[in-house]
Amino acid sequence: MRETVAEVLAQERYEALQPTLIDRVWAEILSLVGRVLALLEGTGQAGIIGTVVLLVALAGVAYLVIRLLRRVRPGGASDEPDIGLAGRSPRDWAKEADEHEQARRWREAVRCWHRALVAELAEAGLTEEVPGRTAAEYSADVAVSVPAAAASFASATASFERAWYADAAVGPEDVDAVKGAADEVRRAASLRATAVGA
Repeated sequence: MRETVAEVLAQERYEALQPTLIDRVWAEILSLVGRVLALLEGTGQAGIIGTVVLLVALAGVAYLVIRLLRRVRPGGASDEPDIGLAGRSPRDWAKEADEHEQARRWREAVRCWHRALVAELAEAGLTEEVPGRTAAEYSADVAVSVPAAAASFASATASFERAWYADAAVGPEDVDAVKGAADEVRRAASLRATAVGA
């Protein structure tokens, strides 16, 4: 058992998160502002000129931040095609789910159809995919962002949890239950039909 746990935790997706490029840039900006403020401690004409330079620099940073935020939709989705957890789009999850379903690997199909739904909701800005979040946390998000879809999403999540965590017997009826609940969620959330929903 310990070997299995160690093997799973050694996978790349469980490595410690490194600061992103944005995090590093932000840290450098804050460091620069701190140095400029330290230089401005003096008074007189040099202090006034320094303050003007600092204000211009801060206005430039604010402009860049506003431009970046305009390109990002609510829920963390950008104008670029959204990628789901571990770099997977909803369509990738659906394709894998269909492959499992065709091969009669019902447990894996249930998991992938549920993940496709979560990724699709994240793509629509209705939840945010975060590594380590639980299915229950996604259910709580959906209950807030699309109350009309809460019961259907909870049903899909319950089917997923039974199949994946309870090690229960899983069959095609479980796959159909998740897919049916996902269709209801899409209708309630007014998501347009996609390759995932087809």
